[in-house]
Amino acid sequence: MGIKLDILSDNTIDCSRLKEEFAKFPVIFYRYMELKVNAEDEYERAKATWKEFRSLKYKELKGNNGKMTEKNMEAELDSHSELNVLNQRVLEAKRDLETLKAYVESLRAKKDMLIQLGADARQERL
Repeated sequence: MGIKLDILSDNTIDCSRLKEEFAKFPVIFYRYMELKVNAEDEYERAKATWKEFRSLKYKELKGNNGKMTEKNMEAELDSHSELNVLNQRVLEAKRDLETLKAYVESLRAKKDMLIQLGADARQERL
């Protein structure tokens, strides 16, 4: 993942500067959501590429080796170097997506905390 984010800093709340925290939160949240959407797209594209390539190789094997058993064809596909490279891309894209989902979820928790801190601060002023 070529993404450099600072989840610790982005999830820290400076209680003495709540106004600033409320002001910057939407920008931070948007940035992570945008990255998550891009990661979802990358994962889906990697998966589609792997699936298409695998289908082509399967058809090629089926056509060239009419007597090859299904198990043998599956073994051949499982050991195909290009398919393994594409599968690795799928796995990396999925890992990146899951990481960004966790980042976004942590920001949702920050949002809840900000809402509670804002309510507490209003209550103290009364």
